[in-house]
Amino acid sequence: MHVIIKSRSYLLTLIGTLLVIVLCGCESKVEEDTVSDKTLSVFQIKLLDIAFKTASAIPINPHIKDRSKAQEDVIETCLELGQPKRALTYIEKIENWRRGLCYANLAFYCAKQNYNKEANKYLKIAEEISKDDHGQEWRNNQIKAIIAKTRTELGQIRQANKIKNDLANSETDKLAQAEAKISPEETFDEHIAVLDGLIETGDYSMITSALKAYTRLYNKFYQDEKQRLLAEDKIKTSWEKVPVFIRIGLLLDLAGFSLEYSDQNKALELVNQAQILMDDSQWRLEHKIGLVAKISELRHKADDVGRAKIDADAVLVLFNDQKSEIVDIYRAQTLQLLGQAYQYMGDTKTALAVYKLAIEESVINPNSRPRAKDLSAICCSMALHAVEPDSELWMRINRISEELGHPW
Repeated sequence: MHVIIKSRSYLLTLIGTLLVIVLCGCESKVEEDTVSDKTLSVFQIKLLDIAFKTASAIPINPHIKDRSKAQEDVIETCLELGQPKRALTYIEKIENWRRGLCYANLAFYCAKQNYNKEANKYLKIAEEISKDDHGQEWRNNQIKAIIAKTRTELGQIRQANKIKNDLANSETDKLAQAEAKISPEETFDEHIAVLDGLIETGDYSMITSALKAYTRLYNKFYQDEKQRLLAEDKIKTSWEKVPVFIRIGLLLDLAGFSLEYSDQNKALELVNQAQILMDDSQWRLEHKIGLVAKISELRHKADDVGRAKIDADAVLVLFNDQKSEIVDIYRAQTLQLLGQAYQYMGDTKTALAVYKLAIEESVINPNSRPRAKDLSAICCSMALHAVEPDSELWMRINRISEELGHPW
């Protein structure tokens, strides 16, 4: 039976908040006084500083897109590490619309941590930036979508719904529109009806957003087996129009949520399903290594330790034997994913060795722009996953950073 959506304005109260609301809960919050950074190791702070310095070395003209995206990635890493004050010192150095996006993300972080005064302060800045002409409406919509979910997190439902109305009426950025269409007040059955309606549109962005929203329902209702299994079934019966790498990502998301509930058996079942999808498809070498790295992380967490290590070791050998098949600008990021996997598996020695390989591969390209992007990303990854460089690697990182220059 087809689900009938009453009106577009009703649709509008539907999906975006779900990515937040299903994780939010309804309990009251005690507001904290002042935003503060969590304690980090000295080496992590140093890596973050080098990462942002390196990203900022990329010339604004003509490379502002690459520069700003690399800067945003450092700021996102800061927030993942609980460093809002450090993130704030970086944000004002972004010279395009991503500054507004970062302020909105900072506001959301503050709201989640109960720093409501700061959250409202940064929301106002993000809102002002979202009103500027950034060339394409989807950029403004990206900022507004995060503002809306932050307003929801703060309990400011009326203001959030007003933004969602604007997004739903927009002709651009369908993903932002989709993410504006679910209300926190909806029940599980109402969420299902809305998500089914989005899938029935046949629009790729809407379908993808709905499938991701289903993974959040899976998480929120995990302890209700009937609802959890229904969410899982909805994903697997609605993904025929999305490519296999999206399907694998959805399965790995579900596995990660299962692990949050210490359900290793279910997590391993989902990991094995992702493995089958991967094994049944042909991949470029860099994509295969990246997928094996992600699968190995979760396989290890699901207590299939031996298989996880064997698979990671196998693709490391594969990289060393066949790296010429990978375009040089993709080699460092491929190794970065593998280094993260080894660190997740508790093998810091191999992780450090893989990061060293990544650093060397990052300088193969004669242009400084890809070098800077790789170095910044590697430093972020090592900071996030607490892999401390040895003296040799510190020297190499500093030298590469200092030698960045023309040609970009």
